[in-house]
Amino acid sequence: MAEKDDFQFEVEGSEVEVKATEGEKPEVDLEVVDDTPPEDRNRTPLPKEIVEELEKDELEDYSDKVKTRLKQMKKVWHDERRAKEAADRERQEAILLAQKAIEENKKLKSRLTEGEKTFIDTAKTAAELELEMAKRAYKEAYDAGDSERLVEAQEKLNSAGYKLNKVKDFKPSLQTEEIDVNIPQEQVQVPRPDQKTLAWQERNQWFGADEEMTSLALGLHQKLEKQYGRGFIGTDEYWSRVDETMRKRFPDYFGEDEIKTTNGGGKPVTRTEKPATVVAPASRSTSSKKIVLKQSQLSIAKKLGLTPEQYAREYAKTLEN
Repeated sequence: MAEKDDFQFEVEGSEVEVKATEGEKPEVDLEVVDDTPPEDRNRTPLPKEIVEELEKDELEDYSDKVKTRLKQMKKVWHDERRAKEAADRERQEAILLAQKAIEENKKLKSRLTEGEKTFIDTAKTAAELELEMAKRAYKEAYDAGDSERLVEAQEKLNSAGYKLNKVKDFKPSLQTEEIDVNIPQEQVQVPRPDQKTLAWQERNQWFGADEEMTSLALGLHQKLEKQYGRGFIGTDEYWSRVDETMRKRFPDYFGEDEIKTTNGGGKPVTRTEKPATVVAPASRSTSSKKIVLKQSQLSIAKKLGLTPEQYAREYAKTLEN
């Protein structure tokens, strides 16, 4: 059973923690922002009893001018209320249509998946039956010593085996979100090293065993290739450069004396070559894709019966398109 993962959503002014439903596989980093206009945030509506009192007020205690102004203001109030209610009805209708579309999409995917499964099972059964018949025909031809029938049976045997392998290798076109899709990596043919390379590796057993020396050799290889071109690699001069550099950098390993030079006074000065510092390449980490959702989008996701992660995945598809 899949473990439950916690999702932390950042909301301006507060923090909202949303639990991922069991079986969900988080693939995106979600951030929820409050899209309410700043001037409308943290506004407490009037109590219900005061609103009812204002609606029932007949304005008898005011002058005609004030009455006219208040009636106009009440009309604006009711116009805004009616517009809001109309927008709410339209939004609810849009949500219902979206829910129907989601359910219909799920049904279509389920039907297609079931149809593909039935097709695969039927094709597999037919291929296995054809293979069994081909084996039987081959055995009969072999026992009878009939060369023509034997060749024909061999062809049918090969054809049946090919069909069965094709059915087994068939991949469904639709897979559920919970299925991990493994993409096979293409097999790359590695060229066989030439004789000079093999001989050099035989003489230098440290290559591949000593990390620091191997890193330096590979770095030198890239430098020489960039400087002299691909054709320079593998030549006698190339291997001479590599050997010379390695002996200078690692004199203790090769039993070489320290390199001596002279200063301006003619006195010998011992200088020990400092091995190059090998910096390990930075490891790549696959970071999740971050999707920013508005507070209103999170509310719609709840009305549609979707988790924030499911809504974010569908929303990401619209951004890619």
